[in-house]
Amino acid sequence: MVRRKILFVTRSLTRGGGEARSTINIINNLDKKKYDIYVLELERGLKSIDICREVTFLSPIISYREKKSMKLHNYLKNTNLITIDFDNNYDCVIACNRGLTSLFASYIPSSKKIVWIRGSIGNYDYNRTNDSNLQNLLKKQYEKQNEIFYKYDKVVLVSDYVYDDFVNIFNEHKNKAIKIYNSVDPDEVRRKSLQEINIDIPKTENLIINVGRLKEVKNQRLLIDAMKIVVERVKDAVLLIIGEGSLFSELQDYINKNNLTNHVKLLGFFDNPYPIIKKGKLFCLSSISEGFCLALSEACVLGLPFVSTNVGGAKEILDSAKCGLIANSEKEDFANKMIEILTNKKLYVKYKRNCYLASKHFSVKDLGIQVDKLIESMFKKEGDNE
Repeated sequence: MVRRKILFVTRSLTRGGGEARSTINIINNLDKKKYDIYVLELERGLKSIDICREVTFLSPIISYREKKSMKLHNYLKNTNLITIDFDNNYDCVIACNRGLTSLFASYIPSSKKIVWIRGSIGNYDYNRTNDSNLQNLLKKQYEKQNEIFYKYDKVVLVSDYVYDDFVNIFNEHKNKAIKIYNSVDPDEVRRKSLQEINIDIPKTENLIINVGRLKEVKNQRLLIDAMKIVVERVKDAVLLIIGEGSLFSELQDYINKNNLTNHVKLLGFFDNPYPIIKKGKLFCLSSISEGFCLALSEACVLGLPFVSTNVGGAKEILDSAKCGLIANSEKEDFANKMIEILTNKKLYVKYKRNCYLASKHFSVKDLGIQVDKLIESMFKKEGDNE
């Protein structure tokens, strides 16, 4: 059996987020007998990670002690340095996302290269806007990413939504496209949900959960606006928003201004949010765009039906089992669907039961097999059938 050296290049595994969880799931489920795994973080964070196999971490480009580093800038200014410093006879280099990560990884020598696309790529379609200045900016971004794709053998898309956008926007690379859904580890999620947490959870039967970074694309303001309507019908409804980000103060001010301090609470970041999620009745996702939102799958594992905007992951989960509702980005529609699930007991019980079916569909049990087949298929094309 050929033992291959695989290097994962990621923005960060130790700063949290969906990319980190997805990448860790892949690493944990690859065959330990077939692969030597290496990881290069462009930025090192302080959050703990749970990798259940032997992995070699290279020195990060930016350590957690540095607020910013010229090292990354210098590498990108003189890409020959990347080629020299990271030449380690890798069989396959995997860029864990598009953009800067895919650019850096494209210069690392290896026999084969794979890039994962985890987020929405709709903005690369510069023809979607009539604003000439914005169009020129988006066109430059498209041309840069398009050029990067030429250096990769395969492009992995994590949802139907992202796959369709890729084939339409980057049509010349469509023969490289392969779909592998983001997956969760149900056993790990359930195990972690049993841990004790030192936090006061509001005592209500109508607890609503949202998890995500506090930034514009996650659109938590929509949830806050929807809650103004929800609490008129469901008096004891409380929304817990788990996450940190640049909009924390702005959102807190908005909650105060709308007299919702008893109904909407910003909890900040938790390394293990699952004990909190488990206590919820409903999960809500308000994002403007997503590649495939892992938080939706994780909520299903813990038995929470959901209301979500129509972003990557929501449709796939509902296609696997009817366990929630898709709303548009209008606060009235989002609120009405929240109220429908919270107040219709028969519907709620049905959706909660179906959560189990949905969680099985996106289990990591098949993830390692899919990624293994992808890696080996690239070498078999050259006659390597060992």
